[in-house]
Amino acid sequence: MANSMNFSSSKISLLCGVVLMILGGFVLFAWGTNNIALIQIRPSLVPMPITGAVGFLLSGLGLIFLNILRVKEAKVVGVLTGLLGGLAFVAFVVPWELLGNPFRLSLNSALSFLLVGMGILAVTNNELSAKGTLISGVLGAFIFALGAVALFAHLIDLDSTQGWGQIIRMAVHEPGGFGILAIGLIAFSWQNEKQKVIGSPPWLPVLVGVGGMTISLGLWIHLDIPKQSIVAMAVLMFGLLMASLLSVAVYFMQRERRLLVKLHLSHQGLEKEITERKQVEEHLRVSRGELRDLSHRLQSIREEEKSNIAREVHDELGQVLTALKMDLSCLDEDSRDSNTFHKKIQSMSDLLDQTVETVQRICLELRPKVLDVFGLAEAIEWQTKEFQDRTGIQCDLVMEQEKGELDSERSLTCFRVLQEALTNVARHAKATHVDVRFFQGNGHVLLEVNDNGEGIENHKIFNSHSLGLLGIRERVLPLGGEVSIKGMVGEGTQVSIKIPYPLS
Repeated sequence: MANSMNFSSSKISLLCGVVLMILGGFVLFAWGTNNIALIQIRPSLVPMPITGAVGFLLSGLGLIFLNILRVKEAKVVGVLTGLLGGLAFVAFVVPWELLGNPFRLSLNSALSFLLVGMGILAVTNNELSAKGTLISGVLGAFIFALGAVALFAHLIDLDSTQGWGQIIRMAVHEPGGFGILAIGLIAFSWQNEKQKVIGSPPWLPVLVGVGGMTISLGLWIHLDIPKQSIVAMAVLMFGLLMASLLSVAVYFMQRERRLLVKLHLSHQGLEKEITERKQVEEHLRVSRGELRDLSHRLQSIREEEKSNIAREVHDELGQVLTALKMDLSCLDEDSRDSNTFHKKIQSMSDLLDQTVETVQRICLELRPKVLDVFGLAEAIEWQTKEFQDRTGIQCDLVMEQEKGELDSERSLTCFRVLQEALTNVARHAKATHVDVRFFQGNGHVLLEVNDNGEGIENHKIFNSHSLGLLGIRERVLPLGGEVSIKGMVGEGTQVSIKIPYPLS
């Protein structure tokens, strides 16, 4: 919106410059051809002097240079315009007879051109960059007010306008020219200020106040009653008061407008931030889903590798160890009565028995055969008994199962979760009793492990270093399941999972 406003203000200022050059050119052409219709409009009215036409030409050229960013040329035109108005003003005050009627400006015209030159110089002065737009805008308002007073005087009493004599006498088309000039100067100042602030320029109330007070003063001068009378002073004070009140009203309206704009921008910024946050959350959700799928795939690959390794170890290494055990038995029978040789063979046989047991244990840990052969229920029963025998912690099992077996993926997940939960009990809980509950039915499987140990602390439940608990979640969540881990210090820990399965 600000860019469109800047664009329109620039076009208005440039258009005003072109119109002023056309006005000045037509009047100069009229003086050259003695065309009274263009110079004076009507014989009873005041003519526009040649210096006025030149002033409008210079002013229009100055506005054009400002808008096309020809600063040096604009400064030169500003000096010439100000010099023209200043000399005309001095000629009016000191009354020189050097300038005749074709060249002599009215006081208002001289003052207006002087102010135009000052405004152009102010807005092009780098040292006044912060205040230049304020100065040019206020001077534009002053010029507009002078032209408005003269135009009003023409409208209400065309004949008596000439009677203003040495005060505010203007040709009838000069007020229009000064109005256009003021609009062009204000529009350019407005354009520059819009690049620095939000909303209208901060000097707008000053512009309104100066313009209103100037109009009030001009109309007071035009009164036909004595200027020192109570009525005249009351009219003047009323006009000044109304101008001041209007300026204050514009200030408060401007402030409220600026607050609304800031609020709107803040709202837009907040909406943008919310949108970006939602996008980030969506990306995180997708990334987590992708990572969970990847983790699930890696778990599956790892279980397949474990199964393959367990099978290879059992089939190959188990057979070799069994054959070696048989060979040692044969050697033992053929060893006759050598005690040393017999003891050596017995030692080797014991070592082989330990190796076989180790191989069987590794195979069970890699891939429990009982799970593949007998199913999940028997595997859970075997695991709880093995845990109790190995750790000495009492382990009670409650099972409720409908007919039918789970698929291998869900069965393996439940078994691995049970293994991880019991491992955590043995390592960290310092428990003396564990309750395991398994339920399968109504389209879901439920596994709960409760101990009476120390109880896990809340900050450890979602700790990134709790890899065992993290592994439980990564196994269950890809299957659409739910994981609940609760702990109370001194009372124990509960780990429960719930996994849906399709009903056949």
